[in-house]
Amino acid sequence: MFLEFVHRFINLFLPPVCSLCGRVGEAQVTGSICRDCRRGFTPIRHPLCPSCGRQFFSGPDHLCGSCEQDQPFYDIARAGGIYRDTLLEAIQKLKYQGGVHLARELGMWLAQCWEEYGSGDPVDMVIPVPLHPRRIRMRRFNQSILLARVVSKRLGLPCDPLTLVRSRDTLPQVGLSVSERKKNVRDAFGICGGRGRLLKGTSILLIDDVMTTGATIGECARTLKKSGAAKVCVLTLARAE
Repeated sequence: MFLEFVHRFINLFLPPVCSLCGRVGEAQVTGSICRDCRRGFTPIRHPLCPSCGRQFFSGPDHLCGSCEQDQPFYDIARAGGIYRDTLLEAIQKLKYQGGVHLARELGMWLAQCWEEYGSGDPVDMVIPVPLHPRRIRMRRFNQSILLARVVSKRLGLPCDPLTLVRSRDTLPQVGLSVSERKKNVRDAFGICGGRGRLLKGTSILLIDDVMTTGATIGECARTLKKSGAAKVCVLTLARAE
């Protein structure tokens, strides 16, 4: 109550500005995205694929054709919403326009999505999908680490951004076919030093911003399980339609 009063008092002199639409005074009291823009997030609802989380238009939950044909290395994948409209804009601003201030609000929303739509199974730690050092030098941060830290704090879990590493730089996945994407990221990840012992028998919550074909997160899951993880759950802000 006191903190809300302080925020409202500050807003009298420094009206909040929505980071997406730019309207003054429209942002939430404690956030940076206004209610109208938040309503533009298209959540993923049932029916969906219980494995990869792909949404269907009708019928009961059932495995999609892709998961039936080729079972993913991860155990379950869930996304907060569809990669379009204001959610797409927010992710693009976070990744490419230095909008790191959006990470807290998006991370909180992501954690809430897991609490509501996750598998319900307990997880032991949160691990972000890593970037190659060259990409980090270019971007100066890894948005998945920023999101993972918020999610781990909200869920009361340790966050480990060091164990899973990107050992090989790869071509951008945009424009590649499904098979080309899988080939592009094959053996692109590894485990740092002797940290693999930390993974033995654990259940991992793997965090990324967007899931398109699942090639990248699938390769991450394969690497984690090969090093001893018992289960890998995937949580992303959005997934492509």
